[in-house]
Amino acid sequence: MEKGNLGKLRKDISDLTRELTKIKAEKENWFKEKEELKKQISDQINKIKTVKSETDSFNVVLRELKKKRDECNKVVKNFISGIKDLRKKRKEVEKKLGVVLSPDSIKGRIKKLEETVETEVLTIKKEEKLMSEIKELKKSLSEGKALVELDEKISFISKRIDEFRKKSQEFHVKLKDHIKNHRTGKGYREFISLSKQIDFLKASQKKAFSMFIDFKNKFFALNKILRYKSFEEKKVKSNIENSNIKREEYKKQKEEKLLDEKYRKVEETLKTKKKLTTNDLLTMRK
Repeated sequence: MEKGNLGKLRKDISDLTRELTKIKAEKENWFKEKEELKKQISDQINKIKTVKSETDSFNVVLRELKKKRDECNKVVKNFISGIKDLRKKRKEVEKKLGVVLSPDSIKGRIKKLEETVETEVLTIKKEEKLMSEIKELKKSLSEGKALVELDEKISFISKRIDEFRKKSQEFHVKLKDHIKNHRTGKGYREFISLSKQIDFLKASQKKAFSMFIDFKNKFFALNKILRYKSFEEKKVKSNIENSNIKREEYKKQKEEKLLDEKYRKVEETLKTKKKLTTNDLLTMRK
């Protein structure tokens, strides 16, 4: 029974040893690959740092152009808000004064009437009527001075809005050209290429590390089983050896007992002065 167990244990140990050798090789290969990928990633990161310095210069200009464009847009937004308030105020003043015509229209009307009075032959009644109208128009113009001031402010702000919109557009065009030139340049393409390579290498390294850990755990588990099997083998061998020793001792004890009996028999023969047999003589020689 013990010998049968010993044979099975030895076969299990042999199989486990072969399997451990394979797993150890796989574990070391994955570790080697992980370390190689780590080195490649480090090399690529060093390369991308050099390219990044160029990208940083690009970003400085990019941020500056964006800042100037956004500042112009902010000014335009504030001007638009201001001009809305002025137009609202103008309507309120216009409603309060009951002015139908704009100041420019009134001025044009006054100028036309004055030319008529100066250049045409009119009746006294007609002339008085025109002069009365001119007087009323001038009065309206005087009362509408607030409207004129508002119109001037509105006109001024409108021009400023156009100016800053133009500036904003100029910065926007420069921004687009700057981005386009950067993206068509070697540095940008190299930066994108290196970034993709690093992502791929990191994913591969992660897989290699995962495989290394997997085989490391398998190696640990099988090695533990192997140690247990080796311990069991030693125990069975020890039991077998102990059994063999006991058998030898028992055999020796049996032979000694038999030999004692023979010696006593020879001794009895000698005491009785009987003749010794051939067997008796052979016994004495042992």
